[in-house]
Amino acid sequence: MESKQIYDAIQLYSYALSLLADNSVYYANGSATTAEIVNSCVSMTRAAAFTEIKVYNEAIEDCLDAIHCDRHYWKAYSRLGALYYAIGRYSDAIKRYKKGRHEIDPFFSITMDLRLGVHVLSNLISSAK
Repeated sequence: MESKQIYDAIQLYSYALSLLADNSVYYANGSATTAEIVNSCVSMTRAAAFTEIKVYNEAIEDCLDAIHCDRHYWKAYSRLGALYYAIGRYSDAIKRYKKGRHEIDPFFSITMDLRLGVHVLSNLISSAK
C-alpha cells in the first residue's frame, strides 16, 4: 500500500473510532458491547496502518485500546508483542506474547506466531545477558 493510502486509511479509521465513542449497544449477557468489539477491530486495523509507516507509539496505543475494549482479543496481544519487539522492549514483548498464549487461549487455538515469538525473544534475552 502506498504511503498516501496509509495516511488516508488512518484518517478514516480515526473517524470511525470517533463515531463509536458515544454509540454503545450492549449484549444481553452484559459481557462486552457491540461498540467495544467493533472498536477493538478498528483500533487493530489502524494499528496495522501505523505499523506500516513505523509510527510505533500510536500503534501501541491502539493495541492497548483494543485490549481495553476486548481483553480476549489475542491478536492485539500478538501485535503488541511485535511492536514492543520493534522498539527494543523485549521483556514487554515476551509478557504480551505469553499473555496471549497462556491466559487468552492456553490449550488449542493460539497461533504459531505467538509460540515462535516467545521462543525467539527468550533466546534473544538469554544471549544478551
